[in-house]
Amino acid sequence: MLTQIASGFQIFPIELLTFFFFLFFSFLIQQELKKGCTLMRRAAMAREEHQYSILLLCLGRIAAAPISNQASSPTSMTLVLQATDAFCNSTDLTLNNCSDHIQSYIQKCSSMTSVRHCTIQFGPGTFYLKPSSFGPMSYVALYYFPELSGGLTTLTLSGAGAVSRSTSKVDSSISSGPTTLVLLQMVGFFYGAGAPQSMSSSGPVAPSISFYFSGFSLDVLRVPYSFGTAIGADTVRIAAAQVQSQTFALDTARWPDLTGALAVNTYSIDESRWTIGLDDYRLADPVILAYGAPDPNTGDVNVTLRTSAAGTPPPNLSSLLGQTIILRHQVYSLNGITLSYAALSASEVDFFSIGGMGIVCTRCYEIILDAFRVARPPNTTAGERPVSITADGIHVCNQKEGSQFVLTNSYIASQGDDCLNINAPMARIQSISADRRSIIATGYGGSAPPVSVGDVIQVLNRSTLAKTFATTTTEESNFSVSPDGNITLMGVGAIWPVGDVDVGDLIYASDAMTTTAIIQDNYFGQNRARGMLIRGKNFTVSNNVFDRNSGPSVLIVIDGCTFFEGPVLQSLLFLRNTIINPNLGPATSPGAFFTLGQTPEFTPSGVPVPNTCSTTSGSPAFYNFTVSQNLFVFNLTDPLLPTPTNSLYAEVVSGFSVMDNDVVRSNGVAGVSCEFTAVSCTQQSAVGNSCASFASSFRESVFSRVSKNRTGKMNVWSASPCATCGF
Repeated sequence: MLTQIASGFQIFPIELLTFFFFLFFSFLIQQELKKGCTLMRRAAMAREEHQYSILLLCLGRIAAAPISNQASSPTSMTLVLQATDAFCNSTDLTLNNCSDHIQSYIQKCSSMTSVRHCTIQFGPGTFYLKPSSFGPMSYVALYYFPELSGGLTTLTLSGAGAVSRSTSKVDSSISSGPTTLVLLQMVGFFYGAGAPQSMSSSGPVAPSISFYFSGFSLDVLRVPYSFGTAIGADTVRIAAAQVQSQTFALDTARWPDLTGALAVNTYSIDESRWTIGLDDYRLADPVILAYGAPDPNTGDVNVTLRTSAAGTPPPNLSSLLGQTIILRHQVYSLNGITLSYAALSASEVDFFSIGGMGIVCTRCYEIILDAFRVARPPNTTAGERPVSITADGIHVCNQKEGSQFVLTNSYIASQGDDCLNINAPMARIQSISADRRSIIATGYGGSAPPVSVGDVIQVLNRSTLAKTFATTTTEESNFSVSPDGNITLMGVGAIWPVGDVDVGDLIYASDAMTTTAIIQDNYFGQNRARGMLIRGKNFTVSNNVFDRNSGPSVLIVIDGCTFFEGPVLQSLLFLRNTIINPNLGPATSPGAFFTLGQTPEFTPSGVPVPNTCSTTSGSPAFYNFTVSQNLFVFNLTDPLLPTPTNSLYAEVVSGFSVMDNDVVRSNGVAGVSCEFTAVSCTQQSAVGNSCASFASSFRESVFSRVSKNRTGKMNVWSASPCATCGF
């Protein structure tokens, strides 16, 4: 352990210094985790309090260190693992010691003051990882916390190399590389944290550590969901083929999560998409599942949905007989990669199954993802494994000001929630002290709001979402978070002024937002919920395919009443994308491309009505959007949908240009009176957009090829100008 400070003078005995470093840093980490991304549902949050999981990756491409079991130089160390290693090739939890072997090496790297770069190199083959045996980290396989006594600045986890990807876009048919990591139980893969730092532009320009991941696939021995056919009001039948499969083994002693379902959904195997029939969540109160004995003739197993421990009845399946039902055992926890205060780079990485989200970044620096895939394993069908991971593909919160987010050549599909969500979470002011020198605010689900010391705190009016007041938190501001998740902020050099700050107003860290984003040549599809939610500044979204998102393909929203995700998006170029059959399941909206600002409704006494929203018609919430040369395709329909979907439905945008887009609808899909609609927008225009119908026999792939990198109008069909409203 380190016994010197930067000047080189020894000032404390090693034991005392180590003790103080441990206490101080443990406090910082726990506080920052509480104040991080508040997207986790309340049920998962209690579990994640014990996971210190935050994965850290780094800007740029992976540059693996020389392969050697010895330090290649005084500043770097590399551990090489082979699939034949006895401690990594067993599925027996009592014999497998792969995770602990790797963890010991990571800690050895971080404890040596001369070491700057640590690499874990996996050879070809399959490696099995069990939950960590180190302290409170039993909910992940591997982790990293910064050691003040070490000088580690990069950590690399690299496989034996990935197959050659398409230069334009990864897809589901491409086989995975030669290295596969398999989690033996439903746990997260990697969790860690860099040193907490201010997100403001005046704060440090580089993270304390950067993480690189490349060249491997990640799967779970037993996937975190079950699926079958509804055969009764409370019964789902799981076919023998799934029961007998290793990944669907019904061993509730080994897999206790099987005894409950946090989400119950309907799914179309034929169309490879989630449907609108049932979207039932029991986040803090899961449905209890009772598995019967296998049928002696068929081998099928019946699962009975029972009333939860809290007394909530299960969903009624009577109207869904014969439909496919997915029972998700894990949602919004046990993520593949969770990271904080670090830079991230991942390339040629595949996630085939995870209990929660794929990548979660809270208060990160540069994020560079290329050829990243969330998908069912290659050569499997929706009838074999309908779901990849159970929640969001990528979720980014409070990225450092000035940092960029880059996602290219990636494939995010078949998961249980949004493909991509970039936001700066907000909190609602619950009370203001009588002297107006302090406020108490709470984030989503009673969680701690996403505010940290050093942040610029922006206040938004509760009714109009207009900016009213801003201040900066400092050590002198009496910034604190209580055990129940409330935050207390003292006014900095002034009071929280009357008229500018009121109960019910929203706050967020305005300097902890993605500054530049490039999202290009990706596929987002076949998922439950939205294709993409984006907020921040200077976004370019081009040449992507959005396919069968159950909600809108693009949602840009200031959500001031439900999930408290926001806030603004300034400057968006949405160019040459293809959107195919959106809004055919849960989370539907009026438009495939949809923007809105949501404010809470209040009782006459000023109390917010839970989960009740109004659409703001006040100040513009978004600025400078260009939507151009995109293709919207509609050739699927659902009888449960109340109305057809507009191609674009936008609210509260200032500076909005919609031009040279093409819309095609099959003869069996109803059109809409206004294909492009603007409400409470200013400085908007719509020119050169064409609408047409086509025979239902045209395949979706045709439209993807036609739209890819096209520079002008299609002119393939006899088209006419699209009807618009509000332009």
